Amino acid sequence: MKFSPIFIFLFLLVLTPFISAQQPPNIQTNINVNTGLQVEFPQIFVFENGKDYLFTTHVFNISTGLGVTNDTTTCFFHLFDNRGAHQIDEVAMTFDPIDTDFDYNVLGANFTRNGEYFYLITCNTTEIGGFDSVGFEVTQDGFESIVFPQQFSVIALGIILIMFGVLRERYTLSKQMGSLILMVMGVLTLYPGYNNISHTSLFGLVLGSTLIAMGFWFFIEHYFSRTKQEERFNQDQGEQEEDLE
Repeated sequence: MKFSPIFIFLFLLVLTPFISAQQPPNIQTNINVNTGLQVEFPQIFVFENGKDYLFTTHVFNISTGLGVTNDTTTCFFHLFDNRGAHQIDEVAMTFDPIDTDFDYNVLGANFTRNGEYFYLITCNTTEIGGFDSVGFEVTQDGFESIVFPQQFSVIALGIILIMFGVLRERYTLSKQMGSLILMVMGVLTLYPGYNNISHTSLFGLVLGSTLIAMGFWFFIEHYFSRTKQEERFNQDQGEQEEDLE
């Protein structure tokens, strides 16, 4: 009996899955193909203008998970300002054997402009390396900026009280309260500043000075009112003197 080529092909096609199933599986366990250094540090996203800050980082070998020291590893620090320019360019970080981390102290003179910054830390050995970077914001008071801070709402309230007192003369107390609010907010705007607005910027200087001037004027302007002066001047002083006699 002769086997046709088609019959032989179908027989091999059916037999192939069984042959493949009997092959020993290729098992791989506990193999870590990742290599390099892992750089970990506290990520703080808001810094205060003009304040020193100590940057610290721990470095680990990715393959073993063990920390590394300056015996085998060197780390460098980079700082970029809010214009994207290098403030600090590849300065070697010092190693702290007690805390087992790499440190670099950045002076507050590098944080005199409010805005977005970011820093980069690179570490390497003779064979492997690693890096990490993070962005942060420098603000006047070290707190996160608010798009429409509550302080501006307080300023608006002071202006509304002043307008209400100006339009209705009998509500002079309302005008004086609004004036006091503007003066207080003007001082607070100059120091320490709200939402990056302070005497360190021209806008902050103008805004703070304007609030103080407006508040002071509306607080005392009724004493210079021509109508009030005329009323006092036109008082009948003679009748009062006769009554006293």
